[in-house]
Amino acid sequence: MFYKGKKVLVTGGAGYIGSIAVKGLLENNFSVVIVDTLENGHQTAVDSRAKLEIADIGDQARITAVINQYQPVAVIDFAAYLAVGESMEKPEKY
Repeated sequence: MFYKGKKVLVTGGAGYIGSIAVKGLLENNFSVVIVDTLENGHQTAVDSRAKLEIADIGDQARITAVINQYQPVAVIDFAAYLAVGESMEKPEKY
């Protein structure tokens, strides 16, 4: 594959689905940078072979800096809020 060994940025990579995707990427020889607030994710779910940048994807300046620093060839977005009840009470957050 052309992109093997290249960097992939995974948002929400400390969450359940994101951490599984990160593991698959690492096992296929990709370098991975995770962007997660750890608000819903868990640092213990972060594979030690990946880089973790604690940041909110809504922070444009911070995300721009991360992208400029790591220069990923792809971004996979798993960042999300996940509380159904809260989404009904605070739809603007979702």
